[in-house]
Amino acid sequence: MFKPIEPIDELDRWIYGAKNIGLVVDLDERQAFYGLERGYIDGDKYGGRWRSTKRRLLKLAAVPIETPPPRQRPEHEQVTAGSVVAAE
Repeated sequence: MFKPIEPIDELDRWIYGAKNIGLVVDLDERQAFYGLERGYIDGDKYGGRWRSTKRRLLKLAAVPIETPPPRQRPEHEQVTAGSVVAAE
């Protein structure tokens, strides 16, 4: 009649605090807090603490991070001894 309660998988248990989240994603507490505040790390604010699950944290590790292309200087600029000079 009733559906049995399924046990919570280890990947779905809540992890509280930037320090503990940082342990999962191999960052120190400050780096984890910065990533959470900026939205780079998937987490929720619960009260005054950050929380997430291992499943949410490890899912992001599989997504490749795109690096921006190197800055291209316009053809008319030339670099000389630490300054930019217009080419003649």
